[in-house]
Amino acid sequence: MKRVSRYLSKTLFVGLSLVVGLTVRGHAQEVSLGALVSLDGPASFVGISAQAGLKVAVEVINKDPEKYLGAKSRKIAIDIRNAGATNGQALTLAREFAGNSSVLAILGPSLSPQALALGPFAQQSSVPFLIMHSPAGGLTDPGKYVFAIAQDGEHLASYGAGAYLKKYATTKRAGVIYGSDNQGNILIAQAATKSFKDGGVEVTQFSLPFASLDFSNAIDSMKAANVEVIYLGQGSPAITAAIQQAERVGFKPHYVGYGTMAAPTVLKNVGALLNGSIIATDYDPALDTAENKVFAEAYSKSATGEPDTYAAQAYASVMLVADAIKSQSKMPNREELATALAGIKSNKSVLGSGTFGFTATRTTASPPALLQVVGGELKSYKP
Repeated sequence: MKRVSRYLSKTLFVGLSLVVGLTVRGHAQEVSLGALVSLDGPASFVGISAQAGLKVAVEVINKDPEKYLGAKSRKIAIDIRNAGATNGQALTLAREFAGNSSVLAILGPSLSPQALALGPFAQQSSVPFLIMHSPAGGLTDPGKYVFAIAQDGEHLASYGAGAYLKKYATTKRAGVIYGSDNQGNILIAQAATKSFKDGGVEVTQFSLPFASLDFSNAIDSMKAANVEVIYLGQGSPAITAAIQQAERVGFKPHYVGYGTMAAPTVLKNVGALLNGSIIATDYDPALDTAENKVFAEAYSKSATGEPDTYAAQAYASVMLVADAIKSQSKMPNREELATALAGIKSNKSVLGSGTFGFTATRTTASPPALLQVVGGELKSYKP
């Protein structure tokens, strides 16, 4: 009897381990995800938007689980945790999620250093890890369980600068301002600089601490060099500060940037000063698709303000998980989910031009969206 009892216990354990990510509540199947976002610290503007996007995705999916998850009996739930600003805090929470057999995948975080630190852990733990926001390169190098949703920052910089030069072909002088203490920002600045120089443009660079809001010396340098356009790759608060400080000294260049420049808070505060500027980003709020209309409408009902790039990336990440689950004949375990995610090549999405797919190395295969600021508002731009 003892042997039978041990055998049944072992069989039961194995059986339970195969339904990782699935919690059965009555007759309902609940898909559980863990999310890491920064709700305080320097990346809180990213994390707060992401939290809103995650919650909207849950609401949309659970209103029609048959459409999004493949069965009326299924529901999705996300445990959202504050990862703060340190790698240690993010890793502690990731360990908790990975050790919980009901969590099917981990989404987040808000900071690139955290994303780079968590990738190897997720791969070692065999838990799908969808990096929602980081534009850093090499994110998916750890292996098949790691996925990058955001556009590569260096590609965005090159794409945006190149698009600007196509529109303003007579440009002779450009500036690049970047964070000297942020390796990802340094690489982005190098990419923007190369793109400008390849277009025959003289470039003036200025570096300062990434989180700094004092751009007085940088603006003086740019103004003295008579630059016509400045690439800004900082966060939204810093971009707002830089543009306001330039305006105060009567300096009004064009700007090029990525998703942080398209944030509603930036447009509200300095939108009129961005007229003519070009932004290469993951999300086009004016994207005219059924999927984006559903997202925007749901967001307006349950969140404050308008959705930005970070909210859209978070929403899209959850939708990709839902797509992967729906594509399977049965509820997948973690390994099966990773395989299904890797198979996504051209699914409808709120990102880019309306479709999203992964490359062979599990980075986004879709081109960025291009935006131009006209009359203080974002407009879709096609060179």
